[in-house]
Amino acid sequence: MLLKGKVAVVTGGGRGIGRAIAKKFAEEGASVVVTARSQKEIDEVSKEIQAGGGKATRVVADVSREKDCDQIVNSARNAFGAIHILVPECLAR
Repeated sequence: MLLKGKVAVVTGGGRGIGRAIAKKFAEEGASVVVTARSQKEIDEVSKEIQAGGGKATRVVADVSREKDCDQIVNSARNAFGAIHILVPECLAR
């Protein structure tokens, strides 16, 4: 478990590469904050991570809005205490 004890925020984590990154990070032991604009997509990813024994939370957010970014950070800190890894949406495409 390469990422045990780490917290990863994956923006654009509801589908495609972002979804795969979120799931892989969880497999490697990270607690994952999955964010995207679609509630349904991030609910599914979060449930899949949790069903596999991982820790995940989700935040519906648009990273082009500063208040949404603040919400992501606050949610990550509230759920897991810190942020160690950030995967921006542009890298998840």
